[in-house]
Amino acid sequence: MKYFGWVFLFFIVVYILPLGSRPLEVFREYSFAESAREMVCSGDYVTPRLRGNVKLEIPSPAFYPAAKSIQLFGKNGFAVRFPGALSAGLAALFIWILIKQTLRDEKLAALSAVIYLSFAAVYLSGTMADPASLFAMLTIGSCGTLFITMQEEKINRRKVLNLILSGAFMGLAFLVGGFKGVVIPLLSGISYMVWDRKLRQMPLAFAGTLVIAALVAFPWVIAINRAEPGYWRFFINEMTLAEFCGREQSPWYWQIFAAVVGAFPAALLIPAAGVVGKDAWKGFLKQPLFRFAFCFLLLPLALFSFTRSWDVKGILPGFAPLALLIAAGVRVYFNSGGHHRSYNWMMTLWGAFLTLAGIGCAALRIWMKPEVLSDVLLVTMLFYPVMGIVLIFAGAVMIYSVTGNWRGRLYLFFFGIGLVLLFIPWFFRVNYAMPQAALKQIDEQLMRYPEKSLLLAETPELANAAAWEFENSSVATLAEYRAGKVKRPAGKIVIIEDGIDCLCEFVNVPAFELREAPVNVDPLRMLMLDLQTKPGK
Repeated sequence: MKYFGWVFLFFIVVYILPLGSRPLEVFREYSFAESAREMVCSGDYVTPRLRGNVKLEIPSPAFYPAAKSIQLFGKNGFAVRFPGALSAGLAALFIWILIKQTLRDEKLAALSAVIYLSFAAVYLSGTMADPASLFAMLTIGSCGTLFITMQEEKINRRKVLNLILSGAFMGLAFLVGGFKGVVIPLLSGISYMVWDRKLRQMPLAFAGTLVIAALVAFPWVIAINRAEPGYWRFFINEMTLAEFCGREQSPWYWQIFAAVVGAFPAALLIPAAGVVGKDAWKGFLKQPLFRFAFCFLLLPLALFSFTRSWDVKGILPGFAPLALLIAAGVRVYFNSGGHHRSYNWMMTLWGAFLTLAGIGCAALRIWMKPEVLSDVLLVTMLFYPVMGIVLIFAGAVMIYSVTGNWRGRLYLFFFGIGLVLLFIPWFFRVNYAMPQAALKQIDEQLMRYPEKSLLLAETPELANAAAWEFENSSVATLAEYRAGKVKRPAGKIVIIEDGIDCLCEFVNVPAFELREAPVNVDPLRMLMLDLQTKPGK
């Protein structure tokens, strides 16, 4: 179990420790976090809402883990990101268990798990307030248990248990990500059975899995239909058809491009896995797990590329079989001596990157303004130089190490990945997409005004951020007020302007409505009203 310990340490240091180090990101995280917070405050776990408005694009079960995490850890960035990080860790654990159950190879299991955690796509989805990582974990669990079910020729306790688990995972994946959670396991399993000529098992395996999935999803399906009678029409027309019929088309290569970019930096090991030769890969294909991995990787990728979907959530589970195939190739490469130049070139390239990153990191305190760097750490002045020195040392060792020492270079490779991923979240404190600090300053100004004041933000994203930071679901946008979707307030109107500083302006209702008037408004009268409504006047 020593290899499991190293993987677990990698997960804790890279995924868990930095979760609360950076503010929430305004374009993706605030909307998810605010919906989870409103779910906790209202106690309504059936209908998802955002700033008090029904929001049906994401099913409410996708918010359950974040809502529970808020109850446990409080309203903060760590709480809403923790379910995603935990899902990434559980997905790596599922990969570990699947390999241990089928191949009995602990080293391959550990290497596959750490490669999976090293993919950029897995890391980004696992450290953001977003349901993509949860969906990937559930889909991987469904596919893995379905594979174990198909390996059992006779009906026994093990087959029935894995069949139930596969159906449960599939049902939960449907509740989180829609029909993709059903299509991916079925497509992977059917293609594998056709390849492996196990068509006799197909009716029992898939009928049983679908029945269990339907039973798991049934309570929420009925509940949301009672709460929102038009939900399933919206779900089919606006979500499913748009996803699978190309209503919102992307370039045909978009999913492939996202998969290639998301595979780095662990993809630097692909040259080592690819030079093992045809005989080795023919040997891989004799193993059922690797045949299933190819189906699990290629068929969903081909489907979502064909449908031209913009959403890359569907290909995220495919990084699990990709990690397995890369690990298997690297394992064979090392067993054969590990002397090919491609592997050495990739490791040298990564060492050069670490060295350059270390030089830039060590010089940040000289080049960057203090307000741009993170102020979370108590030893901020030492953090960047120390991290830079460590990166330079790791890169130099990789560059100048003996080429035959493949084991040491592999360990340094993952050590460098861990350092880079650990460092990135602590890097920026303030930018256009993270208005937390500016909103907290506005919150202090709002304390002087009555609760009847109406908060208006220039953009929906900024309104979501203000609702989360102020714990006020009544925040609206300027466009919503102009459209008459917001009641006329009894107090003042507080306008939160977009930008890094998030300026705040307090305006009386008549002055604001005059300002919004399109034509024939006396400029002198507007100026006088503005002067009269400034704070302190």
